Amino acid sequence: SNWQRITYRVLRPGPAPYEPRVVLDRTEIIWLGDEPPYTLDVRDDRFTLSFFDERCMDLLSRGEEVSIDGTKGMRIIKYSVEGDSIRRKN
Repeated sequence: SNWQRITYRVLRPGPAPYEPRVVLDRTEIIWLGDEPPYTLDVRDDRFTLSFFDERCMDLLSRGEEVSIDGTKGMRIIKYSVEGDSIRRKN
């Protein structure tokens, strides 16, 4: 199936190199029908994850075209990161 789950995490150093602290752990539904299936932009203080989600299926069923280069039918998730503090941005 082209419908899968995508999990994304923000990690910070923990008590040992092999034991990072998980600051954010999320799972979403993603459509893998386009290449690349997602885009990720990571900066020192923020990150943005973009991918097609359930809304994409509605558009496709109506005969509309979707493209990874556009935002139609795409979920765009933005977070700001400051130390151990994570905040979702709209």
